[in-house]
Amino acid sequence: MPSCKTVLEYLITSKSEQTGKIINYERAVGADLAMLWISCNVYPRPLDNAFTAMIGKMFEEFKFFKKSAGKPKQSDAYWQRFAAFSDQQRKLFDIICE
Repeated sequence: MPSCKTVLEYLITSKSEQTGKIINYERAVGADLAMLWISCNVYPRPLDNAFTAMIGKMFEEFKFFKKSAGKPKQSDAYWQRFAAFSDQQRKLFDIICE
């Protein structure tokens, strides 16, 4: 099963390969993930706005850290947020139906 890091890498790769096209990348990556999970006999939650929002939120967090990486000094709140984001990347991307 893919980890959050793998999903984020797949999303970034998809966006970089398809420049100039107007695609809902979060939904496309979500559909691919759903098919992967179904092929492993794990049934995911429906591909709705909440599911694609999980992928979008993860990408927005990544963009925030990428943008602020060059700044010389960061607050403690920033490092706590970064630690939470880093810990999340090691976990499985959970889309199992409840």
